[in-house]
Amino acid sequence: MEENYFVNVLKVLDASIERGTWKGAEIEGVSNLRILTLQAIKNIAEASQQEEAQVELITKKSGEK
Repeated sequence: MEENYFVNVLKVLDASIERGTWKGAEIEGVSNLRILTLQAIKNIAEASQQEEAQVELITKKSGEK
């Protein structure tokens, strides 16, 4: 759910940028928000991959397939 939130924020930012919603002076703040949003998505994806790897390791150790 959290990842979906950030993906949707990114979509809103990108759509508003494409439509020329922001004034020149606002672009830097919007860009910073976009960078932070992308980083949050990457962090969630990395944490998810680590969690999947841990589950796989545990199931291998327990002999499950």
